[in-house]
Amino acid sequence: MIKQLLKYKICRQIFTPFAYRREQERNAYLNTVRAEVEELFGKLTRCAGKVTLVSPVYYREGLIQERHRFLPDFIENGEVRGEVLIKSAELVDHLEASSRGHYGWSDYEIWLTAFVDWLKSADMSAEPATIIPKLLHTKLIESIIPDLLKKCPVDVFCWDCRQNYSNLTFVSNQPRLTKGWNFFEETWRCAEGHSIYKFIEDMHVIGCFPRTDTENLD
Repeated sequence: MIKQLLKYKICRQIFTPFAYRREQERNAYLNTVRAEVEELFGKLTRCAGKVTLVSPVYYREGLIQERHRFLPDFIENGEVRGEVLIKSAELVDHLEASSRGHYGWSDYEIWLTAFVDWLKSADMSAEPATIIPKLLHTKLIESIIPDLLKKCPVDVFCWDCRQNYSNLTFVSNQPRLTKGWNFFEETWRCAEGHSIYKFIEDMHVIGCFPRTDTENLD
């Protein structure tokens, strides 16, 4: 019996088209993801009308910029110095708009669909704002925070001046590109100038740049 099963498995591997095997493997993987998603969201309580977009709670294991281990000394690591809240409905609108026109089905779409459905079921009268599970924040939210802060209305609480605000001041520092590592810093501040959230994007440039100085080379 064991020999027959082994023979069947070997023949199947040889004669089954590669594309079909890949599709079967992908379907099995996606089914595993669906089970994981269903288990996680089955444990979540109903979210409130607002969710916490930015908070130190998401970065307790380290500052957000610690992933940039090659930061030069003259750039300070970013630090979350407050909390930013966003309405669940606003977050849903942004997520649906950004995914509109995208076709295909992957683990990201599975997580996103379940997350959007969870946000849509929000209890608008519930307080306080819901903390998004860290796994979901990392997978779906962290990379789009700068875009959300630029486009969506938010509520802000600054830890330094202990005040609530309805908007943030955006400051961008984008130096001229040079060969090697370049760092572009975006900061959001409260009305008093305290840093609430900082994002540093890195870019490595390879190539030659024309001289722009007027140095006398003679």
